Amino acid sequence: MGPGECSHAAALGSYAIRKGHKVCIAAVQRENLVFFRNGPHFGFANLWHTPTPQSLWRLVKKEAPDVMVLCNSKIFGAYRDFQKSPPVARPFTVSLDSNWLFNSSPKTRFPYVPWVDNYLIVLPQKVYRLGLKKYGGEFSIPRNPRRKMRVVGLIPSYRPLARAEVRRQRKRYGVAKNEKLIFCYGGYGVTDRFRAVSGVLSVTQKLTARGYRVKVLVVGDRKRIKKRYFSAPWLVIRESLSFKEYYSALASADLVYQHQGLGTLAQAIGANVPVIANVSNPSKKAREHTHAWEVAPFAKAGVCKMLFFKDPPSRRLETVTTLLYSARPRRAMLAKQREIYSRGEHRTLELIGKFLKAR
Repeated sequence: MGPGECSHAAALGSYAIRKGHKVCIAAVQRENLVFFRNGPHFGFANLWHTPTPQSLWRLVKKEAPDVMVLCNSKIFGAYRDFQKSPPVARPFTVSLDSNWLFNSSPKTRFPYVPWVDNYLIVLPQKVYRLGLKKYGGEFSIPRNPRRKMRVVGLIPSYRPLARAEVRRQRKRYGVAKNEKLIFCYGGYGVTDRFRAVSGVLSVTQKLTARGYRVKVLVVGDRKRIKKRYFSAPWLVIRESLSFKEYYSALASADLVYQHQGLGTLAQAIGANVPVIANVSNPSKKAREHTHAWEVAPFAKAGVCKMLFFKDPPSRRLETVTTLLYSARPRRAMLAKQREIYSRGEHRTLELIGKFLKAR
């Protein structure tokens, strides 16, 4: 359970609280609890660290929830007993999955939990379809998990900020009225892929040398940034942000530059901000998964641009410049984002309610 899964938990959990439900958050990695603790606006009173299946089941027994939501059906992949079967007594269980990884082979690198009641796919319907092999994508899903799937839409599905809030956020990060802001994130903890976003720093250096006024807000470990950039007046670094701060900064930017994380990509789509995903070079030997396979359906849908680590600096510069300053490509991407936007949190709670009534 990385930051992306935590973003799903925060978005669905906060929505459920607003609807009058009690929510308990359990994180596999202790380091991820900081996201929830730094976000008091979410209203999470119950935060727990459950590093093993046994600790999770103890918490379930103690709290006796009506529903258990696994943020990713690949959770506890190293514990095959958990994968095979739950304790006899368990609540109604669904998973939130932002991927197409449901390989039933015992040799799979991504074993999923087969005993959940329903898999809720947190992707827009169009993107999910484009990811399937029969529609030109790379993924095939066996019949057994497919029959329990429901595509619910984006989670998080936040909305664009009000103009006054955008101005306040940009002022907070020192962005002048005539400057552009690039929001840059490459992962955190187990998902840290700073190489994916480091190229935007050299791009910004070239842009500013040509007279463009641009600032880059980098969210991540400053130790990963080359020291020669530290004195650059266009660079702003924040090593960590709460979920609210993260989204507010992202939604105030002119461009999002990220790795493959679908939690960040969903937020960029909801905020209606152009986005570039810079992903690992595709491998011809890949059998089950590459980052490009996950992002390609979004790129085909027109809601983001996809670059590869191997792309030449000239292409990176051209893509960033186009999405910052060319009105027609920007408008086209923003229109596609609005077209596929959907409220995944609302649909998820609606489905859970129907499932419970039908039991």
